[in-house]
Amino acid sequence: MSLRSPGYSLLLIVPALLFAVGCDDAKNVTTATAPSGVAPVSSIQSAVSIEPAALRPEFLPGLSCRSNRPFGTRLNFVIGGGRDISLHRLRFRFVDRFGVIALPDVAPQTGIFPMTSPPVSIPTSSPIPIPGLAPMPPDGVFIPFGASRTLPFFLTFGCGASSTGTLFVMFDAKFDNTMQSSELRVRVQE
Repeated sequence: MSLRSPGYSLLLIVPALLFAVGCDDAKNVTTATAPSGVAPVSSIQSAVSIEPAALRPEFLPGLSCRSNRPFGTRLNFVIGGGRDISLHRLRFRFVDRFGVIALPDVAPQTGIFPMTSPPVSIPTSSPIPIPGLAPMPPDGVFIPFGASRTLPFFLTFGCGASSTGTLFVMFDAKFDNTMQSSELRVRVQE
């Protein structure tokens, strides 16, 4: 049998054509998972940061647990930049190194808390704080053009989660007159 047979050449040409068609310029392709025409999330993420870059757990006294002592961590949520930004919601979720998910109790750090000036009480819809949700004024926190704000928080975790893992910080902010949601990640380790 010869390799010049039309059957063998078709077996080689058809996959080559399919590969060539599949490798067409993908810049103009729109798919269901491609980003929409909404303002890029990276623009809001560039105006927000978490300090310090790696968080350290502080073990809490008083509670006895079978394993994984309760701990807390302090962080500063820094927001600001070259545009007006209005922060409306701030949520925290922790995933430890074993995959255990924990929602912290969130409290502003003691001392001067620059979310509002002068200090006002923040009404809540529930007398019990919602785990993972930072207390915010009803109208959000407005940061004008060129200014920045540092919002200090102390997050506490009860029994169950290991003190090493990743903290996810999700926030909703009005940026360029568009409400956007985004997420930052920060490492927690001893």
